[in-house]
Amino acid sequence: AGGGGGVGEDPGEKAAVEDLVTMLRQQSEEARENAAVFARALQTQQEQYQKLFDDMQKVLELHVKQQKPPSAKPQPTELSAATLQALASLMRPAPQQEPDAGRSAAVGSGAGGHQSEGAAAVGGAPPAAA
Repeated sequence: AGGGGGVGEDPGEKAAVEDLVTMLRQQSEEARENAAVFARALQTQQEQYQKLFDDMQKVLELHVKQQKPPSAKPQPTELSAATLQALASLMRPAPQQEPDAGRSAAVGSGAGGHQSEGAAAVGGAPPAAA
């Protein structure tokens, strides 16, 4: 006739257990929704990073195409005979001259005061004083 004192027979305990189960179900559903939101956000972020990476790769490839290859040699520069003679005269040591003689030689040669060897042989020596 006398029943046992099990859980759930007391109306207060039964209501508390039901409330607890309801709260756990709500929290579980919220956790599932949050996980789905985070998964979508992560997927979107990965897509954005992939697009950014692809764009950066295109820019890098374009930049590489615009640059000259490192193995390409620069084009040679052609110099005229007069330029080569002027450069050669700059490379030779200047002869020691008297101050007045150096001034007249500079006016006559047109190459910074130095006559090239070829000009002296052809008759480019300064004229004799009268």
